[in-house]
Amino acid sequence: MRETTDNPLYERLLEEIDDKAQAAQWLLLAERQMDEAAVFTIHGFCQRMLNLNAFESGMLFEQQLIEDESLLRYQACADFWRRHCYPLPREIAQVVFETWKGPQALLRDINRYLQGEAPVIKAPPPDDETLASRHAQIVARIDTVKQQWRDAVGELDALIESSGIDRRKFNRSNQAKWIDKISAWAEEETNSYQLPESLEKFSQRFLEDRTKAGGETPRHPLFEAIDQLLAEPLSIRDLVITRALAEIRETVAREKRRRGELGFDDMLSRLDSALRSESGEVLAAAIRTRFPVAMIDEFQDTDPSSTEFFAVSGTISRKPHCC
Repeated sequence: MRETTDNPLYERLLEEIDDKAQAAQWLLLAERQMDEAAVFTIHGFCQRMLNLNAFESGMLFEQQLIEDESLLRYQACADFWRRHCYPLPREIAQVVFETWKGPQALLRDINRYLQGEAPVIKAPPPDDETLASRHAQIVARIDTVKQQWRDAVGELDALIESSGIDRRKFNRSNQAKWIDKISAWAEEETNSYQLPESLEKFSQRFLEDRTKAGGETPRHPLFEAIDQLLAEPLSIRDLVITRALAEIRETVAREKRRRGELGFDDMLSRLDSALRSESGEVLAAAIRTRFPVAMIDEFQDTDPSSTEFFAVSGTISRKPHCC
């Protein structure tokens, strides 16, 4: 047996082994017994533990495993759409329709977040916010800028002309076209969240960028108001998605419980929950007895809850060494 190596990592490992002959024997023995090892996918392991420890895990003895939850998710999404979108006033329904043509389109956007652990929304909307209140807020913001534009449009040509604006970047011909387009928009009733592309040209930031070095930037409260309007999204998207994720996930879970069905991701969450319950230590002891050691391949591809229930069961440490 070689006891030297040119690899510095292997060299450090060898230095930690006092009895290298014994270590070699252990490795040979492990190699010969490899075929006897219990090898599972993470979902297969969870299913096995739940079935073998049905009493300790609180698992129903008769539960059907479903491999495809897509129909359940679609039905739940269609139900969400029917309850929340069909009753909407025409003007709000039109805004929703511009974002999603129907429940299938909404489901395509959120489907990947309907499996595994519930996603954490970084800036969730207030619990009491509704589509109607969000719509009213957005329309009010747009209408405020429209009114400010109508009040100030007669001053803009002279204000910009007397400033240090760089006419190579902000020429008079384009300026006139931009003002005409925005003025037409400002006279329209607000039925959409779409803003004229040229509105940005009259934001304070844009005008500052187009001012000659050392020149005086044109300034007006209207330009600041346009900055503020452009700074925050004019959208109901985050509100609909947040509500849809919560309700659809709950609807799917409730329907699976009613049918006595279990999805692949449910096996992970059920085992994790069982290990944290009052009888969790009994279940953990049963798992430790059967599998005192776990070798886990490619842990970075494994659901985060897997780390937790292996750690809770004591099969691995809180900082696992993985292959």
